[in-house]
Amino acid sequence: MNPLTERHVQAVWYDAALRPKRLVSRRGSEVAVVSPGEWNLGAGPDFRNAVLEVGQDRRRIVGDVEVHLCPADWDFHGHGADPNYRNVIAHVTWGGGPAPSTLPPGALSIWLGRFVTSDPTFDPGQIDLLAYPYARLPEGIRPCETAIGHDPDLARQVLAEAGRHRLLMK
Repeated sequence: MNPLTERHVQAVWYDAALRPKRLVSRRGSEVAVVSPGEWNLGAGPDFRNAVLEVGQDRRRIVGDVEVHLCPADWDFHGHGADPNYRNVIAHVTWGGGPAPSTLPPGALSIWLGRFVTSDPTFDPGQIDLLAYPYARLPEGIRPCETAIGHDPDLARQVLAEAGRHRLLMK
């Protein structure tokens, strides 16, 4: 098996084709991923605006998701004291261990690796890390689709303006 990195775990969380259909939190609540969130390439949690349904009543929660190889990484990286992580609704890890006590109140702790490794054919080397997050988008409506629709000219115009704005900001 190839070495596993945090980026692999992020790809598994993000891609419904890789992510197990059935997940359970460390406390035993069923977790359904409605949306894994928007992959955050900047500072702060790995995924923004994720939508999860929890428990038999399928209570819907919306917020951020942080991904690590092991639960202790949360405290090792100082996230418990960082206000950028106060909206984390799920801490997703590859390895097992106790959930950090400094997670935000009500945040789920999900041991993703135990569900993935139950598939004997899983090999992290089969994941094309260069495809994420842009070449492999999650299912559903894109954030700009409501405003832009399927108009390629409008999309080019919006992207050109965003590029100009970014250059002006620099």
